[in-house]
Amino acid sequence: MSLFALTGMFIFGGKKEKKKETESESMRKLREASEKYGIPLEKLDKVGLFAIYNGGQARILQKALGIPEKKLFEVLDAGYTIPDKHIYISSHWEKKWRDTSREPYRAHLAQTHPILAVAAAEHTKTYTRDVGHAVGDAIDRIYREGIYLELKKDPTPLIDAIYEELTERGIPIPNSEKFYEDMKKAFNVASKIADKIVIMDKDPQTIETAARLMAGHVEDPVSKLKELGIDITPEVEELKQVFAEISGKKRKAKPPKAGAKTGHALASPDLAKAKLEVLSILQALEFTDHSEEAKKKAIKKLSAKIKELSENEPFPELLTKIGFYAYTIELIKRAEWKKAEKLKEL
Repeated sequence: MSLFALTGMFIFGGKKEKKKETESESMRKLREASEKYGIPLEKLDKVGLFAIYNGGQARILQKALGIPEKKLFEVLDAGYTIPDKHIYISSHWEKKWRDTSREPYRAHLAQTHPILAVAAAEHTKTYTRDVGHAVGDAIDRIYREGIYLELKKDPTPLIDAIYEELTERGIPIPNSEKFYEDMKKAFNVASKIADKIVIMDKDPQTIETAARLMAGHVEDPVSKLKELGIDITPEVEELKQVFAEISGKKRKAKPPKAGAKTGHALASPDLAKAKLEVLSILQALEFTDHSEEAKKKAIKKLSAKIKELSENEPFPELLTKIGFYAYTIELIKRAEWKKAEKLKEL
């Protein structure tokens, strides 16, 4: 029987596949998971859709990396459902781990699968369905409740399993050290994308809408998710960089023009120096446990810098630098130390 016929049978209507568990067993698992993870039953039920709909990741990979659809589908052992045009990924769907529990984080793991499969294919230069199934079987081997959160700290157990599944299929991995490096990078960015996409704090309808956007029938799920308030644009850019490194074609960053924005700041040596000055002041405050006396001294020092800079004629970098100092003063006054920590990321 064809893949499309099978898909129609047990996903989108028609003759139903024989259920592996009764409705009461399924509901019991759902209730237990709801109580364990503190997620309302109706929300958790919708979150589970993300474990079903991960075809949208194929769309994201195709658009971000420029991989031809035929090549991508071969790696994932994927095809379209009829008539919905959802993307059905056999190397994910045919694995038993998806039905072993109702914990929310199995949805996150499902969303990482296509990215990991394509990363393994790119590293080994083997673009066959054996690679997609190797990754799916690796997840099958190690899956248990809570494993996703453990893998976020250290994905080595999953990479070990993927390595073994690939070698058992006769897929050569000449440089095991680089393989582990590449797959760790791939899992890291895949988990960042999954963490943003699999929303659990919204209303059930929004969760379901987001999940269905990941079915693969939407040409550009990134822009559609953004309309729901889910912006994975930075992670997609990181995804491009990771795959460039895996393929050995590191992306070259264009040097910023003077005054051009780079992230949250302007490209300027003076601004880099201002950042170091601010971080030094904030570090000194930490050493004094943010004492009132130290706060006064810090504010006085930053105010003096603003006064000195204000004596110059205005230009963009100067005004940005003044704003940086003024913003830091306000954070110190309000004791918003968590926001102050974010200045390190600029």
